[in-house]
Amino acid sequence: MRIYKIFIVVLCLNYLNQVKAQQSINTIGGDVNGIGGTIAYTIGQVSYSTVSDTSVSISEGIQQTYLISQVGLKESGYKILVSVYPNPSDNFITLQVENLSSKSLHYRVCDLQGKSILQGNILTNKTPIHLEEMSAAIYYLSIIDELNNPIQTFKIIKR
Repeated sequence: MRIYKIFIVVLCLNYLNQVKAQQSINTIGGDVNGIGGTIAYTIGQVSYSTVSDTSVSISEGIQQTYLISQVGLKESGYKILVSVYPNPSDNFITLQVENLSSKSLHYRVCDLQGKSILQGNILTNKTPIHLEEMSAAIYYLSIIDELNNPIQTFKIIKR
């Protein structure tokens, strides 16, 4: 009886060693219906086959990468380097702007709901921003050009 149990265990282990299955954890998927037919898709799978044409490329398989990219953003045209320190801060932060041109720049501090809390002009390479009157929270500091377009935004923490 003992030899029979050992034989069954060895047989099961051998079977498990031979089984090759594809397994994936899919993050999202769905079906798309159109005039030309239906396509079922999943995101989060490895690609093993690709069919392409001059205008379309379709990858079949498991584990296709999902890339999030930003589109439609305009280049600001400013060649400036901006830093904010110390962050987090208790009383004030310093806004340092390298290559400050003669163009009119200003800053705006907003809370997480987008309400403007504090604003001012950037006149020199180092601009102190006083935070004493503000409560401890997370804020957004935006550098804005003369046309009111944001150039760069920082997350600042007031302790």
